[in-house]
Amino acid sequence: MFALPASVQFDTFTELRASGEAFVESHPDTAVFDLAPLRECNSAAVALLMAWYRFAHARGKTIVYTHAAPDLVNLIRVSGLEEILPLSHDEHH
Repeated sequence: MFALPASVQFDTFTELRASGEAFVESHPDTAVFDLAPLRECNSAAVALLMAWYRFAHARGKTIVYTHAAPDLVNLIRVSGLEEILPLSHDEHH
């Protein structure tokens, strides 16, 4: 399971994106990302989740995001991405 840091900023975006993509590549079917450590929910975090989703989808792999904080769920909902991003709805904080 890949655990996010407490904060995603645009200056750390590229490094985190590369780490997450390597994590997706290392899993044959489903890659699980633990969002529990993420405390600062912002547009950079949502953009990162979308980038990983697109990366996995383009390779025919499944990605699951678990333990999303309510603030992040709300930001995703407001962004209109609730139906796209694969949040595990039974594991919200």
